[in-house]
Formats: sequence, structure tokens, C-alpha cells
Amino acid sequence: MKVGLFGQRLTLMEELKAATSLAHGQLQTVPFFVSLPACQLPLESYVGQLRALAAIHGALEPALAESDHFAVRAVWKEEQRKLPLLEADLRFFAPRVVADLKKAVEATSRVVERIRLRSLEQPLAQLGCLYVLEGSTLGGVVLRRQYARAFLLAGQEGQAYLNSYGPRVYERWAQFQDRKSTRLNSSH
Repeated sequence: MKVGLFGQRLTLMEELKAATSLAHGQLQTVPFFVSLPACQLPLESYVGQLRALAAIHGALEPALAESDHFAVRAVWKEEQRKLPLLEADLRFFAPRVVADLKKAVEATSRVVERIRLRSLEQPLAQLGCLYVLEGSTLGGVVLRRQYARAFLLAGQEGQAYLNSYGPRVYERWAQFQDRKSTRLNSSH
């Protein structure tokens, strides 16, 4: 159990926020997210991102659903599944025959392997991944307009993942935060 600056025990949510803060800041400077608002990305970059996210969710969601760790069971809800949304987005782009980006596929394979390994060795690590992915639903509110403009997307087609919770995104984030306020030393 980690403690805060004044000796108080941190909630799981507080620990995850602190642990991911640096990476979150670094992610915002990645060329992909710098080029997106300038509409300077090829379609392959977005479809590659969707494919990577589908692989990640495809590994993470079953691990979360099958976990017997009390904190994972308290936090994960089936309504958080995003794989079906990603699959819908990929079906939309399928007729365009967008090529894979080799480096992205290799990087995704490494992430998926880490998720699978950690789900066995460190079940709570899954909640770190879930925290980041659920937090990205908030970013989707802003980024959805940028993706639509950059890739000429109209309506919801090709953007189901970015619009995971529709107008309820902030409500769903609050519910997720409430569930994650579980302390690591809670009993079953």
C-alpha cells in the first residue's frame, strides 16, 4: 500500500493516476497526436491505431473478465468492453484495404504479450491498462472531431470506439472512478 505526501493511504485510482502521469504527458508529444489536428496523417495511421487497440482490448478484456482478484472484479464491468466497437470500426474500413504498418504491429505484439504475462503474474497491472483505456474515452470526446476532420469521417462510421459511451462518457468515467476507489487492502 502506498502512502501520500501526508501519510494517508492512497486509493487504487490515486496510485494509478500517479503511476501513469509521466507516460500520459509523453504520449501527448508523440508525432501521431501532434500531426492529427493538422490533418497530416495518412489513413493507415488511424486504421493501424484501431487494429492495435483491437489487439490490446482482445487480450485485456478476457483477462479482466476471468480474473479472480477482488479489486479487478470490483472494477471491471462487461459494459466497459470496447472490442466490439473496434471491430465495427475496422469493418467500416475493411473495403479500403489499408495496409498494416510493420512497426506498429511489432509494438502491439509486445504490448499484448506483456498484458497476457502480467494478467497471470500481477493481476492488478490489468487495472493500470484499464485505467489508461477508460481515460482515453474522455480524450475521445475531443479527438473524435479531429479524427473526423483528418480522415473525412461523417456520422459514427469509423468512430464507434471514439464515441464509446456517447453522451454518457463523463457519467461512465465517474462510475469507473467510484469503483476504482477500492483500497488495495480491501477484503473479499
